[in-house]
Amino acid sequence: MTAFLVASPTPGEGQAVPLPATLTKAIWAALAPALPYPAATSADLPDTGDADPLWLLRRFDGESGRIAEVLANPLNPENQERAEQAMAAIQEAVTRAERRAQAEYERTIRERAQSRADREIRGISLDDEGVAGERADWEARLTIEAHVGRIPHWTVEGQASPHTRAISAATIVSVGSGEYDEGTGDVRRRRYRPAEARVYFALTPSVTKSGGGEYVVQAAAVDAEHAVAIALRGNASLLEDVLAKSNWTALSAHLRP
Repeated sequence: MTAFLVASPTPGEGQAVPLPATLTKAIWAALAPALPYPAATSADLPDTGDADPLWLLRRFDGESGRIAEVLANPLNPENQERAEQAMAAIQEAVTRAERRAQAEYERTIRERAQSRADREIRGISLDDEGVAGERADWEARLTIEAHVGRIPHWTVEGQASPHTRAISAATIVSVGSGEYDEGTGDVRRRRYRPAEARVYFALTPSVTKSGGGEYVVQAAAVDAEHAVAIALRGNASLLEDVLAKSNWTALSAHLRP
């Protein structure tokens, strides 16, 4: 059993703080059974050169709370097929945006000729990849971070209701991936929300609905000195696999005073 002390941010601060080395090591030990993947090189390729693994692993030292990023192996044939399908969907979305922009351009020219009033002409931007681009980006990775001491609240995107479940060592709050609308009127756009989860230790999470319809997860510390939340965000299947296979019991034992 190992106790640790962390300087918590002052009220109003939401940034992650560096993790103690002993805690980072304990988190890595807990995650190890779920992440048996080769290391990623600086070029996001497997350091083994092996095309078989679906995923690659990039480890961090706990600075700013970062623990790991799991990336799709670009050499894997299954991942290559998914990437081709994703690029086709992105290209289709851009083509639709080009057609809308052309129609808007022609309409604006007609209106200018009739009224002699200036009207902004919208161009094509990276946003026009839309849901397809965001989906492709998040389905190809999983990020893992840790928060200690004062745990920041979590606002779930897109008014999706999170699911809470208790396990022997912690409490898990999760939400699946999906699409939602952001903004209003002419600036409204479709967005993609990746799967997301928090694993809370020495914390009691509560879920409330804000006035804007979004769900907010807050965690009250049972023991603030040893409170830890592990945050996962990205590919839904990989996220559930990590939740199921990680040794959360061992991490909980490490955190006990």
